[in-house]
Amino acid sequence: MPTEWLIGYVIGGSVVLIVAILAVILIIEARKIGDQALEILAALEEGRENTKGLWEIDGVNRSLESVRRSAREARIVLAGGEQ
Repeated sequence: MPTEWLIGYVIGGSVVLIVAILAVILIIEARKIGDQALEILAALEEGRENTKGLWEIDGVNRSLESVRRSAREARIVLAGGEQ
């Protein structure tokens, strides 16, 4: 077997080995990213649960405004006149 063939096989084997190493690194990093994505999703879900009450603030404000308006109207009636 000529020396050129041997050099070709060594170079080809080196290229295949490098590609295989890069593929393994890529797979490992992809798994890490997947795990981080799941952690982020869990944190977002927890954040949504912890802030559910904030969506009720508008309803509470409307109820308070209604109570304030009724109290004002009652004060006017009790004062004996309209203002």
